[in-house]
Amino acid sequence: MAIALDNAYNYYVSTYGQSLTPSRYDTHKKSDLRNVYNSMLKLNKDAPLYKIANPNQAQRFAIDMKESSRQIQNVLSSISEDFDDGEDEGSFKKRIAYSSDESKVVVNYINEDDDESQVDDFEIDVRRLARPQINTGAFLNNKELSLPTGEYSFDLSANQTVFEFQFTVRPEDTNFSINSRLAQLVNSANLGLTAAVVENGQDQSALKIVSQQTGLMPNEDSLFSIRPNLSKNSALAMRTLHLDNVTQEAANSTFLLNGTEHSSYSNSFTINKAFELSLLGTTDEPVTVGFKSDTEAIAENVRKMTDAYNSMVSVAQKYSGINIPMNKLSNLIEGIRSRYEDELLPIGLEMDDTGAVTIDKALLTEASEPSNWSDTNSRLDSFKNTISRLAWRTSLDPMDFVDKKICAYKNPGHNYNAPYATSRYAGMLFDATR
Repeated sequence: MAIALDNAYNYYVSTYGQSLTPSRYDTHKKSDLRNVYNSMLKLNKDAPLYKIANPNQAQRFAIDMKESSRQIQNVLSSISEDFDDGEDEGSFKKRIAYSSDESKVVVNYINEDDDESQVDDFEIDVRRLARPQINTGAFLNNKELSLPTGEYSFDLSANQTVFEFQFTVRPEDTNFSINSRLAQLVNSANLGLTAAVVENGQDQSALKIVSQQTGLMPNEDSLFSIRPNLSKNSALAMRTLHLDNVTQEAANSTFLLNGTEHSSYSNSFTINKAFELSLLGTTDEPVTVGFKSDTEAIAENVRKMTDAYNSMVSVAQKYSGINIPMNKLSNLIEGIRSRYEDELLPIGLEMDDTGAVTIDKALLTEASEPSNWSDTNSRLDSFKNTISRLAWRTSLDPMDFVDKKICAYKNPGHNYNAPYATSRYAGMLFDATR
């Protein structure tokens, strides 16, 4: 069982670990979580006992399905969050911010005050990015040992607290193993610092410590400091390893907003509680931040929705030829294609044989004109609601879409909720022995 769970975890990390970006739509109210929990109880109450022919593939399918469902739900939440039922314009007209140079400034319209009349275009000129503090120790020969054997320690000050680190140098150690051990000590302490051993290409290595935080408050000189304590060995270690060597001082970002200078502790911040900016580089000329036109906003929102939906279609296609075909998911997607293929075609959304959607921008632009928008919005809303229900269903119980052999049914109508029972949704535990 442990091996099976490790395989699932390794697949998740290798496939999604590097690209997974947390979203504010991944946070939920208590009522949302209660709704998910109650739905899990309802599923578990009468869930049958079943066997899966290919548990390794089923694990991967469940993970892929959960991630594609999460992507759809987040996109639809971002489109619909500012629109209540009864809005005549529709959520696809949600305003979208743009940056004239996204390689330097990335912008997202968050509209926390829901008052668009107070939001105007502006220019930003980035003079300096916010920087973390970096300490880089002395580069020492990897295979030699520059410290005598014995007990050593040093003091690291961070967040107005002093931490003492102790380490032992043994006869079999090398400079590389010492630096590696110190990096592990710093990382495991969870002080908001990241340590790593860096090499210079000459068979020499040093310990590099980087603060996760950027910028400095007015009364701060540094984000962290490393000093020897009163022991003789501590002073020797500091002179040898040179961990107190600051190679980059922390700094705030500086920028001009419509010609007026401002600064921030980080490279990500909000303007007027409406624009969320991320600075990626300094600018040679001001970058304009504003809103896309209604037609461009509609096209962008539709593209986000279809891209998210196509990710689920890709999951269905990915597992259609393996030993446990996911016929149930493929059948649902085929049903969606049959229903919407002719309905979406006049507004520029074309479905291929797999159910994936491509966009004809010219047709969509024409369909987005005010004279055509009522009909277009009705068609888009219907499609959006359908894939929203599909995403909810697949996220709640992806194992419902795996072909399996039912071994036993519970006595329907005579079961009680078992809140601590292993859930097919939460645990995804598999009998690897079949």
